[in-house]
Amino acid sequence: MLIEITKPITKAKLEKVRRALLSKKKKGFNPDPFIGKIKWGGDALSIQREMRDEWR
Repeated sequence: MLIEITKPITKAKLEKVRRALLSKKKKGFNPDPFIGKIKWGGDALSIQREMRDEWR
C-alpha cells in the first residue's frame, strides 16, 4: 500500500493518513475454533512418522 504525502502537510492531513493506516484490517484465517477438534488417539510423533512413511 502506498500513501503519498505531499507538501504542504498539515496536522489534519497527517492524522488522516495515520487513521487510514491503522484502519486497514488484515484478512486471514482464524484457526482458534478448530484447534484440538481432531482426536488422533496416539503419540503425535509416531503418527507423523506413519504419515511421512506412507508412500515408501
